Amino acid sequence: MQYRKITRRLFFKTAGSFGFLLGNAKIAESAERIECMSASSHSKETMLAISDVIVPGAKNSPDKSPGAVDACSLDIMYDPFFGLEKYIAFIVISIDWSSFWRFGSLYKNLDFEKRTYILQLKEENSWFFKKGFKGIIILAKLAFYGGYKNNIGLEYIGFPGANPGYHDYSHEKAFAKEKTVHGNLK
Repeated sequence: MQYRKITRRLFFKTAGSFGFLLGNAKIAESAERIECMSASSHSKETMLAISDVIVPGAKNSPDKSPGAVDACSLDIMYDPFFGLEKYIAFIVISIDWSSFWRFGSLYKNLDFEKRTYILQLKEENSWFFKKGFKGIIILAKLAFYGGYKNNIGLEYIGFPGANPGYHDYSHEKAFAKEKTVHGNLK
């Protein structure tokens, strides 16, 4: 199998384009007005359970903080731009088969510790799932920490929003009196 090397120029070009697209998303909308995609199928319920393990929500986190489910992680995982949707069926079948074989229940019906164990097991033993799971991790964290659909995660980490500019805190007092050879204050 031949892999294509990524040049630094291509990496920064792609990262810059991706950052520009995400930067133009509406981050400032309030979480109360945003409706997340509903978990209307077994696959979506399983993907919600997976994203709840990646960034645990109020039910499973020790400090009762919001998680990826609250940040609408399904919306980003099923977004055609990221291309994960075509792999979701295989991931769900693989996860459900492992959890049913190991614990006798579907993945979405397991408790948090068993879900975490199944994901660790799949990540260690399955080459495909290791690669696909990285995409799931990135998208779940992007939904929460990147403000893809709402700003719950940004508020949790204390991101204040856009910088309105720096204020003058000198109160019109000169703190530096020495000047450089070019006439600037040191």
